[in-house]
Amino acid sequence: MVTLRHELGGCWRTNQNPAIFLKRAATELDMALQPIVDMNTGAVYGHEALMRGFGNLGFDTIPDVLGFAHRLGVLGEFDCILREKALSKFTSVPGYEHQKLFFNLDGRLLETSDLLPGETERLLTGYGVVPNNFCFELSEAYDNASAKCVDGIVGQFALRGFRFALDDFGRGISELKVLYDHHPDFVKIDRFFIQNIEQDSRKRLFVSTVVDLSHLLGQKVIAEGVETEPELLACREAGCDLVQGYFVSRPFLETESALANYGQVALAQGGSDAAPKSDREFVRKEIKPVEAIVEGTRLHDVLEAFRKSADQAFFPVVDRQGEPRGLIRETDIKELIYSPFGRDLVQNRGFRLDTAAYVHKCPIADINSDPDRLIDLIAEDSSEGVIITKGMKYAGFISAHSLLKLTNQKRLRQAQEQNPLTRLPGNTIINEFIARAAATPATDRFLCYLDLDNFKPFNDTYGFRIGDRAILLLADLMRTLLSEQKYVLGHVGGDDFFVGIADGRDAAVMKKMTALIRRFARSAESLYESSHRQQGYIVGNDRLGRERRFPLLSCSVAVLKVPAGRTVEDPDLITRQIAEIKSRVKSDHSQLLIETLQEDRSPPAAQPIESAAS
Repeated sequence: MVTLRHELGGCWRTNQNPAIFLKRAATELDMALQPIVDMNTGAVYGHEALMRGFGNLGFDTIPDVLGFAHRLGVLGEFDCILREKALSKFTSVPGYEHQKLFFNLDGRLLETSDLLPGETERLLTGYGVVPNNFCFELSEAYDNASAKCVDGIVGQFALRGFRFALDDFGRGISELKVLYDHHPDFVKIDRFFIQNIEQDSRKRLFVSTVVDLSHLLGQKVIAEGVETEPELLACREAGCDLVQGYFVSRPFLETESALANYGQVALAQGGSDAAPKSDREFVRKEIKPVEAIVEGTRLHDVLEAFRKSADQAFFPVVDRQGEPRGLIRETDIKELIYSPFGRDLVQNRGFRLDTAAYVHKCPIADINSDPDRLIDLIAEDSSEGVIITKGMKYAGFISAHSLLKLTNQKRLRQAQEQNPLTRLPGNTIINEFIARAAATPATDRFLCYLDLDNFKPFNDTYGFRIGDRAILLLADLMRTLLSEQKYVLGHVGGDDFFVGIADGRDAAVMKKMTALIRRFARSAESLYESSHRQQGYIVGNDRLGRERRFPLLSCSVAVLKVPAGRTVEDPDLITRQIAEIKSRVKSDHSQLLIETLQEDRSPPAAQPIESAAS
């Protein structure tokens, strides 16, 4: 319900005079700007315009004043006032010509299409802003998918060159349909999924899934409402392209507060470029500088470009700022040429046919993206490849063939690295995981070192064949109990194993490792003769040659936790501390010990855990 603190220009509330309302709105309202910046560099990409001063009109919230305008039947006129105020403020920002203005569009205006694209285009002309730099944000506060005119409005956005964003993604019920039907340029993930994302694995899964889907459809993803560095790091790790929120800047009314770059974003420790160096080098080497066609180019000139490049089946399409829009394929234009009168239309310079109607969406990814993400993009799509950007600008194209070569290269390397007995990855894969864990601080990371207790006397007593069965038993249990994708399993050699967890929680890790220890202890009993099982030990020689009793096989686990927000410049610090924990877990027979990474090399205070075998 609308709450009025005071009357506006007399008794207009009782009279509900639209003219008075619009007049006061034009004088009392203001627009603040909030920066939207590159997730990795902090460079300003654009600003969102946010209504301010609605309290002067007697309203508590923005939805209140918009709802009142709608009931008066002047929502379109009211929105025009806001658009002009937003443009006036935006064009006073230094360097606005190279930035985008994001403007919230009330979904109810989709029923009054005459006031949207045309009127906005006239306003932009007056302020010298190109349509490419104006983006309508469509919020999920209303059921956009059911609006009668949504198809026509969004179509006009595209034809006139406007950009289109889905705001508050994840809040409503219709956004997936709008995402599928209308191919927005941007997807803004709702603040609910960003808040404390570093502490919530389900939120991280949701955001990374939205990112992958959006990139597959050729869209950029904006994380909105980012307030802390850990939230920023988690969104960066998930692959978001842009960030908006208090961590970057609060909205400002005075444009003197505007910066070209917000350094705290780039200085936030850690990045997503933690893929193996060989993979990153391969991707950069395979990026081809395929010539791009500027959006709006006449099809006659596009045809000429295909004629000059006979082996080129497609061209990337970019806007006038150099940002990719998709691909234009020769086959589509050929269909037009071979149709009746098609060739005449293309060659008729007085009849303007441009590329807009022939652009196909294509997966887009930043040059620093994890190569595995690029591979996933083509695995889910039949596209020719992936458009690569650098700083949001077109940087080149990597073909599906090149990414398939990378896939085969990775598979070959993994096969070469596999332990011949257990078929688990070897030390190269383990070291790559440790390097990633050291460099990506968005989450709590766990590195677990496992080995068998009393394995040497068991192996001496029963021989290598039965000893191999014990090693295979542990490897099989690891695959069974740690089958989720987030676990990285490895075989260091002999009876030593490794488990890496890039995103975990202390209690969950303890539970999994305890279950593994107990399952192995029970299963390993079957490897012994019945007499040894009954007495609970075997007699053998220790490493000094002395005869003594050895308990039945068990497994010990040393766990090192690298907490969220922490990066490690020297990955060897991690391996040294794991070795120290392993030594302690062996000496005190606790079977499971978890410690947090320490700053220095002094032994950290242990957190003993009750023996899993008890």
